[in-house]
This record gives sequence, C-alpha cells and structure tokens, in this order.
Amino acid sequence: MAITLEQRIVDLAYSGLDLPEIVNATGTTLAYVQGVLQGGASPSVSKGGSLVEVGGIAPGVWGTGERAPLSSAQWPGAGVPLEVAAQSAGVGNWIAVPVVPGYPIKHVAVAGSKTAAATVAEYIVAVYEGKTGGALLAQSAATTPGSHPKEELYVSELEKTVTPTAATAPHGYVYVLVSAGSAGTMFGFIGLTYTTANQAILGVYGTAGVAANAIYNSGGTGYKTTAPATVPTLTAVAGVPIVALY
Repeated sequence: MAITLEQRIVDLAYSGLDLPEIVNATGTTLAYVQGVLQGGASPSVSKGGSLVEVGGIAPGVWGTGERAPLSSAQWPGAGVPLEVAAQSAGVGNWIAVPVVPGYPIKHVAVAGSKTAAATVAEYIVAVYEGKTGGALLAQSAATTPGSHPKEELYVSELEKTVTPTAATAPHGYVYVLVSAGSAGTMFGFIGLTYTTANQAILGVYGTAGVAANAIYNSGGTGYKTTAPATVPTLTAVAGVPIVALY
C-alpha cells in the first residue's frame, strides 16, 4: 500500500532529516511540514521513540532533549560560504529566518566576517512578524560594543522572549533586523551564496518570483537605539547572512 504524504514527512523526520531537507525531499513548504509534524500525523510503520514536542520542538527533527538553534542557514538551496557586506550605518539588514511555532527565542546571534569591525555603536537586533509590514515583536537594548568580533557569533539578548505562532510566522519564518547606528569600520557577515534570482524562485513569501520578498533584504534608514514599529519596504540583496535564534 502506498504511504501518504503526511506519513512520508513523519518517516523522514524519524530518519533524522531537518525541516529544510524534508521540504526538499517532499516538494512541500516549510509551513506545511511544520503543520504535519505538530498535528499528530503517524509514520508509515510503528517506530520506537516519539516526536513528542519539547519546548515546541519535535526532538526527532531538532535533536533529543535540547532545542537546536534556528538559523537562516537552514533555507533550502543556500550554497557555499562567503562574506556578505552589511548595509551602511543606520540601514537595516533584514533576514528571514525559518522558525517553529512554540519555540521560544531570547537571543539573536550573528556570524561576523573575517574582518573585525571597529568603533561599532548603537548596535541593535530585533525580531518581527514574518510578513509585509510585520509588527515588531521584540528588540535588544542598544549597545556600543566598540568592535564586532571577526569569525565568531556576536550574541544579543532580546528585551523579552518571543514565541512564534502561526499568526506571527504565517509563512514559516520571522524577520530579523540587524543594524548599527554608527560605525567607523562596518561589520560584515559570514553568509551563504544565494542570488536574488534564486531567492525569488524559493519564494519565501509563498509566491515564487517575488524578489522583494527575499531571504536577505535592506530597508529603512536612521536606525540607532530604537527599532522601527513595522517591517519597512524591503529590497532584495544577494547572499544570506548566517543568523541564529535561540
């Protein structure tokens, strides 16, 4: 007897594949796979263990007993590592990061490039609803780190915990803002190769061919100590900075 698509998704989760790999293998969407795994679907045959959620995460997908970080590196099709230049001071770097409803987010970690930044001031990160004009969910306090370390994660703590829901991440992701209000030598990101054309094909907004709804975007100006209330008009940028949420 042929197995159903839902059973195949659960089988792949038990096999150890992560969410983007399941999406690739089944030709579905991130939101659909999340719904199947959280909706109690059964595997094709009886299996040992379970996909009981821990803190909103299915251990069979994200690792038993611990919440693995969510990351922009998990987007299907992301290529080889490269340096991605950050936007100029005061301009927002907007990165779409896949999430799982119920996964609490308190920290935003950004992978710095091989060149350390100098005199970085008014550095903020923030998390937003994953949709056009999405509302601010939480931001970090503005900091003046002085330098942004090279080739390591620079971690910021949000002022409050964000727990994504189907309403705040309707397409399976949230937007993350990273910005420095002023900087003598601006930091860069370690990222993954991803052309704007390929980002458009992926269609992170659920609509293939819409380049403005890319994984990595620039948008807004004059950001210093306070993040904007909503996601501004975005412009697609090549490459995908590596950002982790946990």
